[in-house]
Amino acid sequence: MATIFVVDDEEDITNILVQSFKDHGYDVIGFVCPEKMIRSLQVIKCSLIISDFKMPKVDGLQLMVELKDIIGNEHPPVVFFTGYLGKENYSSLLDRGAKAVFQKPQMYDEMIDFVSSNIFNKNYPN
Repeated sequence: MATIFVVDDEEDITNILVQSFKDHGYDVIGFVCPEKMIRSLQVIKCSLIISDFKMPKVDGLQLMVELKDIIGNEHPPVVFFTGYLGKENYSSLLDRGAKAVFQKPQMYDEMIDFVSSNIFNKNYPN
């Protein structure tokens, strides 16, 4: 089964995303600390990372750099969501390999549909 890591410094959003993906049949582990999620990647096989863009200490661009530094180019695909993203950062995330970027707060169904059809090639009804 595909394991998804969800990371957001806001625990409520992490819990909502974890439950939403579990409701669609995914194995999901939630984190409120990006550093802990990165350490966990070294011991748990993950198929996808879903991350907030703006978090204390580590933003999305830094996360992409750290993933490549620690794991290399074979790191799992990354999908971001945010309420604070300028056009420059959006382009930078995609240029660094992010698969998609979603805007908060109405991104849950859209993100699940994207992940299901574009990452795992599954079709789920809304």
